[in-house]
Amino acid sequence: MKSVAELEARLTEASTALVDAMAGLEGDPLLPGCSGKMGPTLTHLARRPVEQSGRPRRVIGAARFSNSEARGAFEAAGIETVAVDLLEAIKQARREFLPSAHASLTDGVAVTDANAAFLEAANNYHGCIAGIHELLRRQGLLAGRCGLDPNEGLSPGKLFEIDQVLATYPSLNDDAFVRRHLDTWLPQAAISQVG
Repeated sequence: MKSVAELEARLTEASTALVDAMAGLEGDPLLPGCSGKMGPTLTHLARRPVEQSGRPRRVIGAARFSNSEARGAFEAAGIETVAVDLLEAIKQARREFLPSAHASLTDGVAVTDANAAFLEAANNYHGCIAGIHELLRRQGLLAGRCGLDPNEGLSPGKLFEIDQVLATYPSLNDDAFVRRHLDTWLPQAAISQVG
């Protein structure tokens, strides 16, 4: 490579797979942040397969475009441009949606921790039946936590981990609901054997 233009041309060559992929996409590709460090190369890399795909579509680059020269270079190459301040849009979205997003992420962490404790993901799920049975045993729905395979029990420290998850995330606990309905779900004889 003897020039930046040669390098840019090489980096934006469209493979057959990329041309086929772009041909299969619906709509016009929109590339946010197109004037950033990698943006120009990626935007031109998107433009070439669109041109070669035989499906006339627009390629749109979105950025702040504080440099009008950069915007002009995109437009000269046949890339439509849209001036947007993505940082301000992100800040606005955070103000409006962050509380609910935070709650979703928190719930996701709780479920992930519970799954790790009960399902033994770190132990290749060996002991997951015992983990679930332990929860059901604590609620009075099972007499013990053994399963069909007597060799598949809880891994070391798992009881402590289950205790921690139940204490940390009480919203995942349905013990009160189970207690209210236990008499109707299990005959009295079975309940009295739970110990």
